[in-house]
Amino acid sequence: MAESTFSWPSVSTTWLCCNSTRAEPLYERALAIREKVLGPNHPEVAQSLNNLALLYHANGETAQAIQFLTRSNDTTERDLVRNLVSGSERQKALYLKKTESNTDATISLQVQAAPHTAEALKAALTVILRRKGRALDAMTSTLEILRNQQSPEIQKLLDGYSALASQISVLTLRGPGKKQPEAHLANLRELENHKEKLEAEISARSAEFKTQVTPITLNGIQQCIPPRASLLEYAVYRPYDAKIKKSGTPRYVVYLLNQSGEIRFADLGEAEPIDKAVAAFRRAVSTKTSADVWSRKRSFAPLTSGRGSTQTNVKVLGHQLGKLIFEPVRKMLGTTQHLLISPDGDLNLIPFGVLTDKNGKYLTENYLLTYLTSGRDLLRLQVKIDSHEPPFVMANPTFGNGRGPVLMGKVLAPLSQLRGTTQEGNQLKAIFPDTTLKMNLEATEETLKAVIRPVFVHIATHGSFLEDAPEKSPLDHTTPPGLTSEEGQLPMDTENLRQSNPLLRSCLFFTDANTGGTNPEDDGTLTALEAAQLNLWGTKLVVLSACDTGLGDVKNGDGVYGLRRALVLAGSEAQMMSLWPVSDAGTRELMVEYYTRLKKGEGRSEALRHTQLKMLKDPRRRHPFYWAAFIQSGGWTNLEGK
Repeated sequence: MAESTFSWPSVSTTWLCCNSTRAEPLYERALAIREKVLGPNHPEVAQSLNNLALLYHANGETAQAIQFLTRSNDTTERDLVRNLVSGSERQKALYLKKTESNTDATISLQVQAAPHTAEALKAALTVILRRKGRALDAMTSTLEILRNQQSPEIQKLLDGYSALASQISVLTLRGPGKKQPEAHLANLRELENHKEKLEAEISARSAEFKTQVTPITLNGIQQCIPPRASLLEYAVYRPYDAKIKKSGTPRYVVYLLNQSGEIRFADLGEAEPIDKAVAAFRRAVSTKTSADVWSRKRSFAPLTSGRGSTQTNVKVLGHQLGKLIFEPVRKMLGTTQHLLISPDGDLNLIPFGVLTDKNGKYLTENYLLTYLTSGRDLLRLQVKIDSHEPPFVMANPTFGNGRGPVLMGKVLAPLSQLRGTTQEGNQLKAIFPDTTLKMNLEATEETLKAVIRPVFVHIATHGSFLEDAPEKSPLDHTTPPGLTSEEGQLPMDTENLRQSNPLLRSCLFFTDANTGGTNPEDDGTLTALEAAQLNLWGTKLVVLSACDTGLGDVKNGDGVYGLRRALVLAGSEAQMMSLWPVSDAGTRELMVEYYTRLKKGEGRSEALRHTQLKMLKDPRRRHPFYWAAFIQSGGWTNLEGK
């Protein structure tokens, strides 16, 4: 039957609240037709399922709403998997933008109507794990990056895989056309089977590829959580009222998951007061009045606020913030000793270890902390890839005499030498004698780009993040969870998207950065977008011993767009970086102690915690400014994976 013979049921949005009895059979009819003609995996089917879910939610039929919203999200996930493999950056961005309202609707349904219902909790946490951080993963073409790092034989298979995925995507969206629906769906099933076989063949040869195609399931992630550990998955969402079809102000919610227990959650309240508490806490913890500190910090820019910050003030503000974002889950932790923290929103910009309890104890004194962009990262960490080269250390680049680096058209202040990092580099070489050490004129961007899977990468230099990018994105939208398939067709200006790309505004500086180098490929400025192209599959750890390297644009639901996520996309197992301008001498002490502990076989998270506790006992370094700036994300085991 030709597609033109079908007349899709059209339902006015006003019927949702006024004529729900009449709307339900029309929505059911639309769903049945779409499934028959387009197949179960078409986005129009997901839309029909979503329409019914919102209808049931508005009518107070919670069980039905959960069932249909779960089916809608599962269908959307299959659609995302297809379209994020292929397609342009514009297409990927549009697809992901259209899923935001579904995520909000799923969380809202659970929090508002079924706070303790197992299926609702499962649906809410699953959609967060699938969608959180997905935009950056998609818009940085990880499959293309991976393709360029494989043997010619696997490259050929990957080419075939991309072409097949693109074909499936096009045929799915196009529909049967003049074909009979049965023939169209049979063709799609045949192509899907071929794709699955190709996935299995490539996965058997490439552990890196396997990390890209591993299905995202709640059970799979739960099995990756170690004993006596808990995943804390924070999320920002806009509560959606299905009866009046309006979204409220953003709120924070956190879900707790461990290896064996049930999902638990806490609605933390509106985002605005929490974000204000975060800002006050950051101002206190990241400033120190000592002129000796600020004259030798690893940042090219002067500190903008340096008023007195005492350890007492930090503890007071840390306790106030802790009451908002951590105390609601503390009672749920039981025997937990290891916190796997996946922040969202502005929570990405704070070290949880400095939060204090009612007794004034820092969180890091009671728990081992590891950060994740999403609990989804636990799946990636299960795939073990061998390193290819010995450790690689870069320190004290020769920035040259020039006007200063140019980043996104802005001329920055000239960079000064960090001579203290020479000692840092030499000390790390003494701890790990087989290290490849590049300093001064040898510390070039081109040299870093040429490394292939070293055991670890340590970079001691200046870092920067420009915060004054255009605020309005071409993807901005205010459309609530809607009812029509035309929703989400937003205009896209490629140049504006490029200009507002945060991965182009987060960077590290190397030799000749002040002069711009001799060619665009080695201009001394490595952006996060370039860092995502590095070959770090098998690299156990990347440490950016510089200022502000953990910062970036914070996108609710997507984490930090900057060097932190770029290094994950490049394949590194773990990353350690800073959340504020750091002390040169204090950082050198921290790094030497940290690597000494790694050499002894301590875990990556454990080594950092023990280093911080040691500095906490030192009267010269006990202010959190010194010991809390660096956070460790990703893998927590030692360098041998134990």
